[in-house]
Amino acid sequence: MDSLLITVGTDELLGLQALAKFDGAKGAATTDVEGIGTVDVDQIQKLARSAMRDGLEGRLRKVNLAWAPTAEAVDQALAATAQATPAAQASGPSAAATATTGAGIDTTTSSGMARFHAIRKNEKVRRNTGMVVGVAFLVTLIGGYAAGWQWTGFQANNQLWDWLHLLLLPVAFALLPVWLRYSEHMSRNRKLGLAAAVVAFWVFVAIGYLVPLTWTGFKGQMLWNWLTLIALPVTLITVRAWPTTGREVRKTHITVFTVLAIAWIATLIGGYAGSWHWTGYPGNTLWDWLQLLLLPIVFPTILLPAFLHWSSGGAAQRAREAAAENAGQPAKAQAQPAAAAQPAKA
Repeated sequence: MDSLLITVGTDELLGLQALAKFDGAKGAATTDVEGIGTVDVDQIQKLARSAMRDGLEGRLRKVNLAWAPTAEAVDQALAATAQATPAAQASGPSAAATATTGAGIDTTTSSGMARFHAIRKNEKVRRNTGMVVGVAFLVTLIGGYAAGWQWTGFQANNQLWDWLHLLLLPVAFALLPVWLRYSEHMSRNRKLGLAAAVVAFWVFVAIGYLVPLTWTGFKGQMLWNWLTLIALPVTLITVRAWPTTGREVRKTHITVFTVLAIAWIATLIGGYAGSWHWTGYPGNTLWDWLQLLLLPIVFPTILLPAFLHWSSGGAAQRAREAAAENAGQPAKAQAQPAAAAQPAKA
């Protein structure tokens, strides 16, 4: 990955250091900066990257570009601006509003999307929409289970297990990327609250098996079913979202992954050699495991990128290098420590 060395001033460095102290984080590496004191290098780097990305996203939204902008999108936006400026000078704002259509950009659609985003971010609209959706959902629940509305299909799916199949995947897609990106900046109390919620869920699952609570639908579900329900989507989302977070793989992550891998291998041995029926593995062949792991996880994240790189002969890498050369920058900048080591020079 290309790197960019940025020298920040004393004020910016003080702001980053204040945020790092406010988060209560303690980095592994520190350095002394004249006039500043001891600086937590690791946390400063993370905060600087996060602040820069948030700032870039905000500036890009002002020019109707989404993160991360492609070269084609930038060219279209520049062409639209070039055509809109003379028209705006000649005929006023109304001409500028329609001048960009010749560049292949539908300004009506752009303004419509801008209005949509503005409505979506309006707190009052979001609150009222949530209330309407919640009331409608509650009415259909009562009608489906109590009044026997057959069109809802709720009576055929009358266990919590069915609802987990319906809701868990979209919830995971919504929450996991946010957690992976911002968890390091969450407060300790919020992290503890989320951890308590996860522990409470698994305690509830255990009660569903032991009591048993028949309405949960947990009784009779094997480890194989839970792998399909939870482990597969969580693993898939994590593997796909991790490269976009900018986070580094630490020893803690490697340890957790190793423990989970060892536990999974133990269940494989016990399920097939020791006849552990609770695993649900007996009866599942290699074909079933390929469907569970190969197609959704291994193929798109490992095999497909390697095959594309081999089949194209590294064309994508050469294209990036050519684009960097055309921009007047080296294709691969030498890795530099993040800014914050010294104040800017006038």
